[in-house]
Amino acid sequence: MKALIRLACAAALLASPLFADEDGWVDLWDGSSFEGWKLSTENPDTFKIKDGVILAQGPRAHLFYDGKVAGANFRNFELKVDVLAKNNSNGGIYFHTAYQETGWPDKGFEVQVNNTFNRDPRKTGGLYGVSDNLVPPAKDDEWFTEHIVVRGNSVKIYVNDDLITNWVQPDDWDGLRPRSNGRGQNFPLRKLDTGTFALQGHDPGSVVMYKNIRVKLLD
Repeated sequence: MKALIRLACAAALLASPLFADEDGWVDLWDGSSFEGWKLSTENPDTFKIKDGVILAQGPRAHLFYDGKVAGANFRNFELKVDVLAKNNSNGGIYFHTAYQETGWPDKGFEVQVNNTFNRDPRKTGGLYGVSDNLVPPAKDDEWFTEHIVVRGNSVKIYVNDDLITNWVQPDDWDGLRPRSNGRGQNFPLRKLDTGTFALQGHDPGSVVMYKNIRVKLLD
């Protein structure tokens, strides 16, 4: 069975027009266009490409991976994203999510980007609303790497190689999240499943940059 899974992972990578290195890492972003990515219809101008980075600056919006690697449907993986946040800025990286035209994504988990954003105590490297981190492990105006490892019921989040979050989904994870989605109902629980990745543009005052987005598929 493991051999079949490895073959499936290899086939998914080979289906990508992007280059997989000898360690199995493949770039999800080509560094110059939005090819393989899909902008939400809500405030798409929030995302721009400038000087070789994805710049998120503007009203709430999300940019979803919609390319060929793994059919944009990931289960077990390692994801690395280089991030830079300006002062008092908020952003995020979603996994196991799905394309959504408007609103905060209903599906999947958010890995927080926030070093000094003063309206939210949840800081960089936390699993938002599930396993929060309250002490910023990175500084504004400096590039840092968020490294997300999802395997089975385990989520580990590293920032610059330091383990910030080590969360295991309980067997009795009950299916609701205690937070309104603004439409008179609760969010679905952030439950490990399958899905794609997304980058977040949080608000007009936040400036967050993303680059070097790469993934490694795991058995």
